[in-house]
Amino acid sequence: MNNLASERPAWVEIDLDQLRTNFDIIRRDMPAGLGFVSVVKDEAYGHGMVQVARTALQFGATAIALATVDEALQLRQNQVYAPILVFGERTEEELEICVTQNFTCIINDRRKAEKLSRLAKSAGKRMPIHVEVDTGLSRYGVKWSEAPAVIVSIAGKKHLHIEGVMSHFAMSDELDKTFALQQLERFRQVMAGFDFNRALIGMQCVGTAQASVDETWTYVVERKAFGSPLVKFEGVSFPLAEQETLLEAARLLCLKTLWLKDAGQRHTAEAAMCKWWAPKVSFDAITECLLLHGHAGYSDDYPHQQRMRDVLGLQIGDGTAQIMKLIIA
Repeated sequence: MNNLASERPAWVEIDLDQLRTNFDIIRRDMPAGLGFVSVVKDEAYGHGMVQVARTALQFGATAIALATVDEALQLRQNQVYAPILVFGERTEEELEICVTQNFTCIINDRRKAEKLSRLAKSAGKRMPIHVEVDTGLSRYGVKWSEAPAVIVSIAGKKHLHIEGVMSHFAMSDELDKTFALQQLERFRQVMAGFDFNRALIGMQCVGTAQASVDETWTYVVERKAFGSPLVKFEGVSFPLAEQETLLEAARLLCLKTLWLKDAGQRHTAEAAMCKWWAPKVSFDAITECLLLHGHAGYSDDYPHQQRMRDVLGLQIGDGTAQIMKLIIA
């Protein structure tokens, strides 16, 4: 009798078929190749966190987002092993859990970035993170005016990978869009800074590769085989000529992008081209130089092996080739 008295004659029915229809509509309207994250915090807003998360993943979600580490642990305990993004600020103790459980967390300052980087290094991992830009809500995140410097600093941590940059547009559904548009403009200003950086990264890679090519030209002129300098052999000189051509093309692309910026013109697509193509061309050029030096090219006697690793890191930092191609497309 007491049990009956404690029950209420009401319930909520969640129609998962309708949820699937909603996901179909989302996917239909999305650009090709773009993924989406399903937010299921607070028990999926009362709809059932585990069930909604599983349905979202079944119908195209690439990751799940939550508000707390406890919620993320509940999903793991229910055999949900997809990528999980945990919103909000994390304590240092929670950072350890994020590394152990492979949760993606939001890092907004250099101190926590350093802490997470050390934990990731100890675990032998490279942890994905997101950075939240405070564009005016004044709740979480790094202030928009300080964001570029902080993001560049975090991007330099070899055991961290900036997977995304976000902001909270809390009033975007209001009829008066004044504040929302101001937030959007601030966010765009932050992101535009990456266009400039991507061209500079391309130039940095090209310059590194050019040093190896110049040194290798000297090496093949001085080194002899069968009584002749190596440069006389087409199998040696032609690959170097090809690398010179490709590096010059990559250099001109980067310079064009910087010129567009100085002229106040759009250069987002060109910057993305710089970021994916210049590091690739540079890596290939350094690899060719290393091979022309023979086995010794990979030793500490020559700088090519170190340059190759440096450029490989820049292929990843500030956006992978796949992300850059999505921007171009």
